[in-house]
Amino acid sequence: PFGIHNAMKTRLIIDQAGRVVLPKAVRDQFHLGRGTALSLSVDSESIILKPESRKAPLRREGTLMVHDGVASGDLWTVLPDNRSERDRQVSGLG
Repeated sequence: PFGIHNAMKTRLIIDQAGRVVLPKAVRDQFHLGRGTALSLSVDSESIILKPESRKAPLRREGTLMVHDGVASGDLWTVLPDNRSERDRQVSGLG
């Protein structure tokens, strides 16, 4: 969806400190930013980096909050409970 294909090949250079910069298109596709934790796995021919699970799968995009994760459960039953809890906290009653 972002112009990146699974078979994308890009030549990366390791600097003197051992760092590699991921291309902006890859960072954007996976919503990687400063402080994002990546897990590293290695096999005989590959180095694999995967973003670690995030506690909050929401990110701000302009004035909207966008969910990056997979929805689970029934949103319509959870939403009123969450709103009620938030209202209690905001009002100082929770």
